[in-house]
Amino acid sequence: MKWKLEIEMKLLGKNRIRIEIEIFFRMEITLVQRKLRVDKQQQLEGVCMELEAANSKGNSRQLFQMVKSMTQKFHPHLQCYQSASGENFTEAAQITDRWKGYCEDLYCDEEGKGIEQEYWEQEPPPLRSEVTRAIRQTVSCKATSPDEVPAELFKAGGETVLDRMHRICVAIWETGEWPEEWTFSTFIPLPKKDDLKQCANYRTIALVSHASKILLRIILRIILERIRVKTETEIADEQTGF
Repeated sequence: MKWKLEIEMKLLGKNRIRIEIEIFFRMEITLVQRKLRVDKQQQLEGVCMELEAANSKGNSRQLFQMVKSMTQKFHPHLQCYQSASGENFTEAAQITDRWKGYCEDLYCDEEGKGIEQEYWEQEPPPLRSEVTRAIRQTVSCKATSPDEVPAELFKAGGETVLDRMHRICVAIWETGEWPEEWTFSTFIPLPKKDDLKQCANYRTIALVSHASKILLRIILRIILERIRVKTETEIADEQTGF
């Protein structure tokens, strides 16, 4: 009977140690949770102060960015996608090929193929003032393309960048050859639906060169101004109401 008593005493000792350990860990977990709540409250108060400061200074960009970061839905970054046939794959090369094929099919212009191009009289090259206006209208604080040239560089470059950009625009206008560096872009998929394995459930945006945006803005302005003037002179007065 003595050995039974010794075994029971050992078991009681082990149980007491286990209970003490559980109590200790519970107290530590409670302490950590209390500190986390305090830190979370302090972090929220700091964010609210930053929001009030941005609002008082009229910095709407920073204000909306902070609100968006606090309220946006979390989307986990998946490394698993599905092919057109429904096969799952996780290799980086396969994912890249899948996105390449999807974007090629998405932006393939079948309607424009086979259309004969008519000859049009070439418009005069862009003026220096048009390049200046296009650079001034370029939006700042935007992501760069693969060339890593920000829009702020064109605005801060002064007359030197303006003269160089004007010569580039005139050369492209006269030769009709688009620079190869301007054809590169970075595609970024943004999730919009639940099943993120499907490429169709993403909205794709392209980061193109800011220099090409300047020339495209000039072309759009020329279409709206120069061609509009010509069409107005060719349309009869009795047709302007229809």
